[in-house]
Amino acid sequence: MLSRKRLAAQTVDLSLPPRQGGREADFRGLRLNPLGHRPFRLPRGVAPPRLDETLAQLEDEFPGRSHATLQALLLRPPRVYELKATEPKRRVTALVTVEADEGVTRLVRGDLEAETTGNELQACSAVSLNVAGLTSDAYRVLLSDVAAHLTPDSLAARDPDGPPLTAVVIGRSSKAARSQLRRGLWAYGIRVELFLDQPERRAHETVRQVQSFQGEFSVLLLKGCEGMAGKLIGLTQSKSKPVLLLQQEEPELLMIEVEDRLAEMSIDVLVPPEGAAERQGWAGAADRIRDLASQHPGFVLTKRCSKGLENCPYRDHARLEEHLERLARLADKWVEAGGSIGARFDNWALREVGLDIALHDAELVNKNLDQFDFEGQRYSRVPHVKVDDAKAFTDCARIYFAIDHASRRLIIDHVGLHLY
Repeated sequence: MLSRKRLAAQTVDLSLPPRQGGREADFRGLRLNPLGHRPFRLPRGVAPPRLDETLAQLEDEFPGRSHATLQALLLRPPRVYELKATEPKRRVTALVTVEADEGVTRLVRGDLEAETTGNELQACSAVSLNVAGLTSDAYRVLLSDVAAHLTPDSLAARDPDGPPLTAVVIGRSSKAARSQLRRGLWAYGIRVELFLDQPERRAHETVRQVQSFQGEFSVLLLKGCEGMAGKLIGLTQSKSKPVLLLQQEEPELLMIEVEDRLAEMSIDVLVPPEGAAERQGWAGAADRIRDLASQHPGFVLTKRCSKGLENCPYRDHARLEEHLERLARLADKWVEAGGSIGARFDNWALREVGLDIALHDAELVNKNLDQFDFEGQRYSRVPHVKVDDAKAFTDCARIYFAIDHASRRLIIDHVGLHLY
């Protein structure tokens, strides 16, 4: 399981002096320990061939520190995985992150292949190298390629540096699609712990398992959820954890969609240093929306709503943020008017700030999703801002809120997609 945060946490400093010894002497009888497999060990006295070529490649990437880089990669890599190979061969990949010039961190991958006789390794191939900047697009391509070739045992193996993030995938899907999801999410440091692939046929059990799931992510295959899609979206969004809503069914297209959704949600990015540019995507939008609550006394976010902002699955954060800004201005006007506006609230909101607000939602009431508790009182969240309509479910955002007449405030309890 890999993520940039974890890889960066174990970066090797190449300014330290390398181990002493001859080039080949260092790597004779090389032993690597792939996760989930028996050791990959060369016979005594045998080293990978053409090490001079490997060192020359590394010298181009890390001038003056090629030997130290190769030692870090082959003698003390924090991660080694077994790759699928044709019998009677074994393949492994070793991964290490190193700090290059000017604080740039790079991921170095080295692949080795060896023929086997029984359990014993024999002739070994030269080291195949790949190097990618940890914040570059090439980094993700490199990891995706690793994920695509992992053996099942390495794919399911424990993490060497703590428990992974876990996900539940809900919705009917093909075996190929499940494999693509498992491998694609692995490259982001997310392990699929549970597949619920018959939500309609096992509705009660699906709801129970979703409610009890303690992992970090929910993935909904909308076309595979059929008539339960709305209920499951409301259920997963109420957990204030990231929800990936996917519409594609073909395995290749499905993974493109996964990568797009994770990028939009700023999943698996390096934490920027203090003083760096402001956070992007929903992470930055969440900060600005919380600032609205601090600047407008009549605009209040519930704790549940505030916690879920970074993980909002609606794609256009700027559009939803703009509607929230207008709602905050409306709250100011309502406070100034003392709650006496001389018109229906929805008509007044449209006239004052151009917001399309609905005051009724029979389906929300029918599904018992119309109330919430806040500061010891129960409120109705039937009033809602309609950001879009007559579009695909994932393109229609809603802002559900309560009108608190006693305290002259609007209490926002949900920002995102429909609750049903």
